[in-house]
Amino acid sequence: MATTQADVKRSLNYRLAGMTYRQIAKQLDVSVRTAHSLVKKALDEYGDAVGHDEAYNEELAAISAMQMGLWKQAATGDTRAVNSTLALMRRRSEIALARSLHEHDTSEAEVVTVIDELAKRRKAREAKVTKTTARGK
Repeated sequence: MATTQADVKRSLNYRLAGMTYRQIAKQLDVSVRTAHSLVKKALDEYGDAVGHDEAYNEELAAISAMQMGLWKQAATGDTRAVNSTLALMRRRSEIALARSLHEHDTSEAEVVTVIDELAKRRKAREAKVTKTTARGK
């Protein structure tokens, strides 16, 4: 399916609303890689109007608000709250990475390679934790 300029704008709006690239892809009926490309294109096109730092800061503020709402529950050991907090922390790291890559004018292919590698490492760590937890039961 061919993407339109409206898809580019919608992708940025979805991203600023806190959606993941996977969620954006599903919403726009495109691949995750295409969703990432659309958001990058939107930031490149509308970056001056939106302000890259402003976009990053808005997303970080939203994450902070969600994290604060979960913090007490996570601190008491609520598993769902802990998992949600960890997901928010991962998202915060992704934003820091995206900001850094953007500041260094990294190519789309390099960004996708870095994100894919980080996803592989995270899955490996999660599998290791799951295996360790299963042994402990």
